[in-house]
Amino acid sequence: MIRDDSENKKILCKSDLEITNLIVDDLRTIFGEVHTPLETKITRWEKGFPLYSPDLYESWFEMDQILKEKFPNRNLFCNYTGDISIRAMSQAVAKFS
Repeated sequence: MIRDDSENKKILCKSDLEITNLIVDDLRTIFGEVHTPLETKITRWEKGFPLYSPDLYESWFEMDQILKEKFPNRNLFCNYTGDISIRAMSQAVAKFS
């Protein structure tokens, strides 16, 4: 995720390819040699983070329950569960082992 806090939204106005290249350049700075992704999906929220409907929030718990019943070795991670950090995901995975 890239936040564009600039007044003129200079990142937001870039093309999808330019944004992808910006991200790949950052990854190369951090990790060294990095290949260009095979596929990307760029989404722009001009006024901040997307707001989801209350229906999505309610259905999340139903989806989680169905998943636990049909696929007990799988887990959902998202903002609603609070398990989006590496630590939280690792702790959740440890429960299965």
